[in-house]
Amino acid sequence: MERWEACPGSVALIPSVERTSTDYADEGTLAHDLAAQWLNTRVEPVFPSEEMRVAVRSYVQICLKYIQTSQMGLGATFGVEHRFQLGADVFGTVDFWAYWPWLKRLIVIDFKYGAGLYVSVQDNLQCQYYATALYYALGLPVEQVEVGIVQPRCMVGTELPPFRTAEYPVAHLHAFSTRMREGIEATKSPFAPLVTGPHCAKTFCPVSAICPQMQAEGKQALAANTVPAKGQAYDPQELAYWLRKRAALKRFIRSLDEFAYAELRAGRTIPGFKLVEKRAQRRYVD
Repeated sequence: MERWEACPGSVALIPSVERTSTDYADEGTLAHDLAAQWLNTRVEPVFPSEEMRVAVRSYVQICLKYIQTSQMGLGATFGVEHRFQLGADVFGTVDFWAYWPWLKRLIVIDFKYGAGLYVSVQDNLQCQYYATALYYALGLPVEQVEVGIVQPRCMVGTELPPFRTAEYPVAHLHAFSTRMREGIEATKSPFAPLVTGPHCAKTFCPVSAICPQMQAEGKQALAANTVPAKGQAYDPQELAYWLRKRAALKRFIRSLDEFAYAELRAGRTIPGFKLVEKRAQRRYVD
């Protein structure tokens, strides 16, 4: 939602590109699958690495605390990898949820296995989207909603907590559902604009490599004299403009590399470029 609300025009571009996965995405999918298996069977599965086992275990232990309340005969319920669908437009999968009828309280937890990008829970659109959609999909009486993010690998070596939460009254979900609907309708307009910004990089936009707006701004950046020589006068406003664009431009260049690599791997020709064998770098460690 963070992408399509900020850039409604990106939705219409998605069918024009072939969706390909990455090693990082595949690793995250495997971590989610193993976490769900652990929660559903209560048996620790076999992991490909100790790092993944430790990260998944921290998420599973948090969820198990909520599951235990549902096994105390108090009527609490929970769901793991819960797929929801509201009409044709609102859908997704909630990693974990729990509900306490005596408190009329719903909690929605999102597991982030990635280590490279810290995700804040405060005003997080994805969490609010999941909580709102799940609230309507379940149809349960709710007064208070708690959303949580578990991101254990990104917190290693920091003082930031791997599990962080935010709370909303149910009235907030009603208001947010209106915002969701308006955002979805905006994506259906034939004049839906393409807008670059931090969301291009933060949401790993799948069409950034072919985005006309991104390409136009990339050409503009190459033509602009934004890095003056030492002592040379410059326009601070112009510098600030390009600093705000830098995350999107970095994502554009990275997406360009990924897209070209996939095209060459598929046997398609790009004039002047080809795939070559990568030279392995071997290191000896103590």
